[in-house]
Amino acid sequence: MKQYCNEKNGATVFLALEGFEIFVHYKGKTYTIWANNEDTVYKLKESIEKVIGIHHTEQALSFPTHNVVLNDIEKTMHSYNIGKGASLSLWREFQIGCQYKRKEYFPIVEETEKVSSVKEKVKEMINKEINEENEKVKKEINDEKKVKKEIQENGILLNNIRLSYWGEELKDNAEIGSYDRIGSKSAIVYVYEA
Repeated sequence: MKQYCNEKNGATVFLALEGFEIFVHYKGKTYTIWANNEDTVYKLKESIEKVIGIHHTEQALSFPTHNVVLNDIEKTMHSYNIGKGASLSLWREFQIGCQYKRKEYFPIVEETEKVSSVKEKVKEMINKEINEENEKVKKEINDEKKVKKEIQENGILLNNIRLSYWGEELKDNAEIGSYDRIGSKSAIVYVYEA
């Protein structure tokens, strides 16, 4: 259905938009997003996805002036006290798949995180699993010496870990986000050298 205005050529028409502007800061740039008081964090993340291109599941948002991380996607702008002109910080957070001995591990990382930090997270996940398995053995056989020996033999050392993606070894001091093709659920090959 068409609506007509009885305006003359050259007349200025003002359009009233419902809602308010929110400023989202990401990688040194500021983006303007329109929102309403009753918009949920989920809806805000969808709007950010349309403007910036980061999938809503990979977005992590904070409201620095209130020291709040927007974790609950069902909460509204009003419930977080986000109003006109609010400034939010955005960073990318996703899971990377690492394989070791036919098992997969998915540490949550940020795109600015160093590869050495990802290695540390993978090491902790694997060592935790080894320790849990050893605790089960300990309960079954009640032999502490054997368990300690298993931990010494199977424990993972950080400097024996290499991560690679598409045949390229990831450098310890590089940021995960600097590797263009790495995204959520990317399969990074984990190599342990004894």
